[in-house]
Amino acid sequence: MTESLLEIAQGVVRAAGAGEEIEAYVARSRETEIKVFGGDVESLAVSEVSGVGVRVVAQHRQGYAWAGSLEPDVVAQTVAEARDNAAFGAPDEAFGVATELDGAGAAPELDLWRAALLEAPTTEKVALALELLVAALASGRRA
Repeated sequence: MTESLLEIAQGVVRAAGAGEEIEAYVARSRETEIKVFGGDVESLAVSEVSGVGVRVVAQHRQGYAWAGSLEPDVVAQTVAEARDNAAFGAPDEAFGVATELDGAGAAPELDLWRAALLEAPTTEKVALALELLVAALASGRRA
């Protein structure tokens, strides 16, 4: 999938019809968990998740939907489901999508992404976990 998360979210928001507000949450992640005991790898788990969450507010009613895929047809279906769910919701004058930070100021710029970590092969991550265990044991602290 070549489309960025931001592009997918913007596409969801552009799907808003007349009188609708749409909020999108788009995620893609990969996690590697390595447990080391006694100098050996005890367990290794690699998991990936991706998906889209949509909230639609229309006529003071709101509906939610989530799908565990970022495929364009699934994203479109998720918008349709959130829209359909809103039709069944109880109306509330307070429902709406936030458009400002309510006086909190601009969101801070955070540089948290490290592509090299994502691209590192699992074998390299295992070696790093073993190296950390050795360092922890050498420091006299419990690992």
